[in-house]
Amino acid sequence: PLLFSHLGLALLEQDWERAHGITGQIGEIPFPFATAASNGLRAVVALYTGRFDRALEFGRAALDAYPEPGREQAGVHQNLAAAYMELDQPEKALEHAEAARHQDPGGFTDYVAHGIQVVSHQQLGRSRRADLLLEEFEQRLEPFPGPGFEFWLHEVRGRVASARGDIDGAIREFERALELLELYSQQEPRVRLQLGRAYAAAGRHEEAAETLRAATLLTGTRAFSPADFVPAYYYLGRSLEELGRDDEARRAYESYLAYWGDAERYREHAEHARAFLSRA
Repeated sequence: PLLFSHLGLALLEQDWERAHGITGQIGEIPFPFATAASNGLRAVVALYTGRFDRALEFGRAALDAYPEPGREQAGVHQNLAAAYMELDQPEKALEHAEAARHQDPGGFTDYVAHGIQVVSHQQLGRSRRADLLLEEFEQRLEPFPGPGFEFWLHEVRGRVASARGDIDGAIREFERALELLELYSQQEPRVRLQLGRAYAAAGRHEEAAETLRAATLLTGTRAFSPADFVPAYYYLGRSLEELGRDDEARRAYESYLAYWGDAERYREHAEHARAFLSRA
């Protein structure tokens, strides 16, 4: 636990060399899952600096830590499916989500991967398939009342609504998902990013700025969520621009560029931020 705390601090301080060193130390710990944990955390460090392909390589390497298919491999497949979903690669997301469900039927990973399948099919424009999977997902969750599964269901619904252009529906679902989150949940930066973007799409930029700013300030939970809180800086800058709050927008864009200024993807975001800063 102490090493993980030190890693979180190094990440928040943007000390990448120290963070890399700590992930190596974690890999040397004599416990069965050390290699997988080390590779997973190396993926997090890579994401901080916008090295998405490298992060995915580390994620795939984590599978090698488990010689046989099973619950542990299923968890890695679930993480990869989620990463590919966020990077708008739904075909790859579906590949890993199917593997996760096959290796952990009826387990927590199965339910998370089921939701990823719903969203990924919608990303591919397969609305009918997404609807059928969502209906099945809702039926499967009926015997399991509680905020954990209910939160994930609302997030999945929100993502589907957003992909279909139903912004009001997306806002309702994301707001409900946020209400259901436990205090200091690791999922909070992700949900706040989705909700903030939905507010912005609806022209509700004051609410978008408040929500997105909160995502960047979640010190206790953002350390291991760079794929969520880093883009929050960019979308925060966009909403602040719309509100005419240029000084705040400048600071948001500077923070974004400090992380993903040279990222392999989303170059248009960095270009927009730099163009704004050149005028400000």
